[in-house]
Amino acid sequence: MKSFLVVAIAAVSFVLQPPIRADIVVPGANGRDGVFAPVSNIEVDLSQAITATWDSTTESGGRGVYDPAKWAVVFRYASVNIPEGVTVTFKNHPTRAPVVWLVSGDASIGGRVLLDGKDDSSLNPVEPGPGGFRGGRGGNTSSTPGGGGMGPGGGKPTPDAATPSGASHSIRGSTYSGPAYGDNGIRRLMGGSGGGGILTADGSGGGGGGAILIAAQGTLNLTGLIRANGGIGRVGGGSGGAIRMIANSFTGAGTLRAIGTPSRGVLFDGQPGYIHASSPGLEGEILGNIASQPSATTESLSGTVELWPDESFPQARILSVADLPVAADPAAALAPQAPDVSLPPAAHHTVVIETRNFPPTGTVTLFVTALRGDRTEVIASHTSGNETVSTWTATLSGVTGRHALQVRAVAP
Repeated sequence: MKSFLVVAIAAVSFVLQPPIRADIVVPGANGRDGVFAPVSNIEVDLSQAITATWDSTTESGGRGVYDPAKWAVVFRYASVNIPEGVTVTFKNHPTRAPVVWLVSGDASIGGRVLLDGKDDSSLNPVEPGPGGFRGGRGGNTSSTPGGGGMGPGGGKPTPDAATPSGASHSIRGSTYSGPAYGDNGIRRLMGGSGGGGILTADGSGGGGGGAILIAAQGTLNLTGLIRANGGIGRVGGGSGGAIRMIANSFTGAGTLRAIGTPSRGVLFDGQPGYIHASSPGLEGEILGNIASQPSATTESLSGTVELWPDESFPQARILSVADLPVAADPAAALAPQAPDVSLPPAAHHTVVIETRNFPPTGTVTLFVTALRGDRTEVIASHTSGNETVSTWTATLSGVTGRHALQVRAVAP
């Protein structure tokens, strides 16, 4: 007798639904600084920011919060509306920290938001945009020589007006420039470096372009301009800064620029910075009709946005110079403010550096930039510790006068 397999088939009706897009959540976007809607040109004075943690409940009265641990001036707006014909510029915080806008609603930029580095200004170090680094001063005689540009990619001071010293950022400038640095995702918000000045002639380097992060939980509509260009230098242009944008959606046909501008010479430009945009479903797409220089990279995201590098991100800081402790948030003032450390006379000084989440086999470089004189690089030696926490030392030799120290760690 044959057996039969009986298969029951249930009839099912269905409608194919589009995937549900998860809206982003911007931490700290609580609207405490109210609505930012200037009706005429405005310079935002970052030096007026109160010092607190970026996500604190402290009221700033619209002045913003400076968080030393994040090195950023943070504004927590309910919405942003910059109409056509209105220009927003910035006066630097004393630490030259970058700008962060956390927006709980929509942001519309029909006017201009400018974070450019300043152009050459003879015998003074040249101011960057917020988040960028100063350009080197020009010289006039061998007794008052020019100086190098600040920042990882700063240009060295050059012997004459025919030697290039444009600053590096996403690309290295020349053999007279520091290394390229940063990354396409702008995980650490940092602007452009300063171009080098001329040692014995009038002519300073351009300031580095600034850096801004705009994170809106709604739509970011850009029909105007956001610009973070490097400043013009006599022989060394400043490099372009960094523009990072996060939103649930992007609209508009505006312009983004973060380029290194030409020097007053011919081939001594600062190099471009970075532009990055993140939104649900954006990865691999262009930003609609928004034009950008350099080309913007894009990324898809959802859920809670990561604004800052997490605790596992590599860190490096200077602990002491000549056994004198360095504050956790040094100002690195070349002039005229008081220095962070006053060194006793000596032929050699030891600099102690700490790294975290960084392998002992990596390379730690100390950049030594003189107010008047050369810009040099010193490779530090690993003295103790492991990948979690390590100590390194570097030796300063024959330094006199004002200098600024910066440290960079690069994994193998």
